[in-house]
Amino acid sequence: MACPPASGQAKRCLLDRVSTEVADGFDAEFPAKSPAEVIVDTTAGEVFRSGRIEALWEPPDTLPSDADLQGKFLWLTGPIIGKGKANDLIEKI
Repeated sequence: MACPPASGQAKRCLLDRVSTEVADGFDAEFPAKSPAEVIVDTTAGEVFRSGRIEALWEPPDTLPSDADLQGKFLWLTGPIIGKGKANDLIEKI
């Protein structure tokens, strides 16, 4: 079943095809670590795996710098509100 072109309906269609699971091994490490893995099964039968991914900053050993946090903020907010407005917000925070 194909989803319609980009729209709210397309996003809902995609969400119907996504599932999440908690891996026992990963769950056992939480909250000290937050490992994850993304697995994509295509309708063509292909499987793509990210492999184990860990959060960039695992307290208390690897806390982010201000520059790291600003970069992440821009990455997350820039596409939504525009880079200029995102930078303005950084200056106000």
